[in-house]
Amino acid sequence: MAKSAGEIHSSQDGVKSASGAVSSEDGGAGSASGAVASVEASSSAMPDGDASTSMQVDKSPSSPGKGSSNAGASHESDGPQQTSASDPKQTSPGGVSTSDAAAAASVEADVVDTSAAGSVLGNPPASEPANGPSASAASLKKTQLAFQRLTARLSPENGRLLRSFLALITKELANPSTAVRETVKACLGILAEVTGCSTTALLLPSRDRLLVPIFSKPLRALPHNMQIGNIDAITYCLSLDPPFLDINEELLRLLSEALALADAEDQALVNHPAQVHSNTASLTHLRHVCIRMLTAAMVRPEFADAKNTPTRARIISVFFKSLYHKSVEVVDAANDGLKQVLLQQQKLPRDLLQTGLRPILINLSDYKRLTVASLDGLARLLQLLTNYFKVEVGRKLLDHMQQWANPQLLQSAAERPIEDMHEIKILVAILQVFHLLPPSASVLLDDLVSSVVNLEVHLCRRESSPFRTPLFKFLNRYPTESVVYFVERIESVHYARIFCHAIVSPQCGPLRDALVAQTPLLVSLLKGFCAAATASKSDSAAGHADAAASSADLTA
Repeated sequence: MAKSAGEIHSSQDGVKSASGAVSSEDGGAGSASGAVASVEASSSAMPDGDASTSMQVDKSPSSPGKGSSNAGASHESDGPQQTSASDPKQTSPGGVSTSDAAAAASVEADVVDTSAAGSVLGNPPASEPANGPSASAASLKKTQLAFQRLTARLSPENGRLLRSFLALITKELANPSTAVRETVKACLGILAEVTGCSTTALLLPSRDRLLVPIFSKPLRALPHNMQIGNIDAITYCLSLDPPFLDINEELLRLLSEALALADAEDQALVNHPAQVHSNTASLTHLRHVCIRMLTAAMVRPEFADAKNTPTRARIISVFFKSLYHKSVEVVDAANDGLKQVLLQQQKLPRDLLQTGLRPILINLSDYKRLTVASLDGLARLLQLLTNYFKVEVGRKLLDHMQQWANPQLLQSAAERPIEDMHEIKILVAILQVFHLLPPSASVLLDDLVSSVVNLEVHLCRRESSPFRTPLFKFLNRYPTESVVYFVERIESVHYARIFCHAIVSPQCGPLRDALVAQTPLLVSLLKGFCAAATASKSDSAAGHADAAASSADLTA
């Protein structure tokens, strides 16, 4: 017998109750109820004609996700089985076929189930659950699976449910929880693939629902996690294609706020200096998302207008400043930002360049100022701005190596592990810079190899040392010159060891290729060795003959 409209409604109520119970077990029953209410309100607001057409769903048994969710299972257990779609005469009192209504109810049950799971993630407990991170990961996995089941069943034909679902999740792009934001982004990606629509087209109907709360309050008036959520949401929107956000006054104001946050010291971002230590992770994350949003804005063609030139200059200055931050996460984001800027404009203004390079040049002026972090920053700048540096930087670094390579210190370190010594780390970091110098740095080959040989001699290292890996990178940069250089010094045991190690090293393919190309040089070298050995042998034989003759004369 076909279900009546009342029975279907009762069945849906049972599903919603079941979903609410699941949500309650995870600590989010109240939020789940609110999410369900928003879906119901959005659904009831649709005109009857639109609802009747948009409720059509695929009723074939192979429809993806059908009956697979918990809510779907509850729906099937609360009442008789769905009437077969092959019986067109069985309809509900509202004039809609029972099979259509049941299928629509199943999809609505999926919406309810997903909204409940999403609400749990959207309102995480104040502390970790009893099972720790593994329980959080399991909850995230469960929600993502629910989203995938639902999005596989939504299509443009399901207009009402599609809009209800998008309205439900769009605002969560600015959720303070990283797990929620990433889940929503993944869900939107699946939905765009299933429906064949761009993410921009999916989000446009809910544009105000997402943006009005973000633009209505200054960032500094919000807690750190809410600042991070809002900034990450705008970064995502700026990266969409076709464009979702216009470069308008509201966005420029938010960019100015994010620029101030990224440029401020940690002490200025908390209410009391004593809070800096306890908020280190959130402050680092905040700085990271600010730089990412600034990068997303810089790549927009509309942002290259002359009126935005002062803001662009400030952003580039912040990128340079962030290259010297202690957090690798922030440094990587700043490096990516500068890379994007250089892809747009091949040459930076001289004043910006001088200001950005001043901290690293000051550190290079005195060997005592060198740190591993500052040398890593120099290496990153050389990767981006090779043509802005001269070979003299390498000569200055060689001078600093001599200062750090104290013979007495090296000899005292020869009897213990050296990899963890501060001085050795500085020397290795200096060597890591040379292969990034301009092409004319090949003139430093002799000085660099000689310095490494002296270091290994004082450290009593013969077979290997931490200095060889960065040296091999330099040799690979100039393979032909390196082969000729070592072949000419092959008689020296120290140079021969380094050369043999380089040839068999997996990372030295270019050096081996250059060695093969220099076969005539090797042949002539071997001939010279053979001739010298023959001459030496002849001289030795002649010497023995003369000695024998002299001995015979004495005997006589």
